[in-house]
Amino acid sequence: MTNGGAPTSTPMSVVALSQADSKQVANLQPFAGAGAKNSFIPSMVWVDPQSKLIFVMDAGAGKIGAVSLTNGKLSAKWTQDQTTLSFTTLAGPPNQRVVIATNIPVKFFKQLQSYTSEQVIWRDEATGKQLASSDQFPKMSAGILVTPGYAGLQYFLTANGHIIALQVNPNPSS
Repeated sequence: MTNGGAPTSTPMSVVALSQADSKQVANLQPFAGAGAKNSFIPSMVWVDPQSKLIFVMDAGAGKIGAVSLTNGKLSAKWTQDQTTLSFTTLAGPPNQRVVIATNIPVKFFKQLQSYTSEQVIWRDEATGKQLASSDQFPKMSAGILVTPGYAGLQYFLTANGHIIALQVNPNPSS
C-alpha cells in the first residue's frame, strides 16, 4: 500500500507482486473514485490469507475497505466511510472473521491535525457491515492498532498514555 510517508494528491494504491514471477504485478486504487483531494495513511494493510482479502484504509479519503486477490487480479470487495490512522485488526475464526479499526470523527483532511477523539468500529470481514461501535474515547496514537487480548478483550491505547479495555457486548439491551 502506498502513500504512507506524507500526504499526497495521488490516490493510494495497493500493489501485489508474484514471488514466483516478478512480471506478474497487480495494482488497484480502491478509493480513487472517492473524490478526495488528499491521500495519507501511516499504517500498513492487514492480510487474511485464508479469505484472500487485503484490508486497506486511507485517512485522506476517509475510507476503509477489503480488496480481493483472485487469480492474480485485485478488486475492491467492499468499501465504507471510516477515517482511521491506525492498523486494522482481524479477530475470530475464518468463517466469522471481524475487522476492527478506529474511526476518527472528521470530515476534512485538515481536521486530522486537531481531532481529539475516536471510536472503535467492528465490521464483518466479508461484507464490511458494521457489527458494533464503541463510545468516543480520547484519540489513539496514530499508526498503532486496537490490540487483541485474552477472553475477547481488546485494548485501546490512548495518545495521552491511558489503556482502555474493550469487550463487545453480544446483547446490546443488557
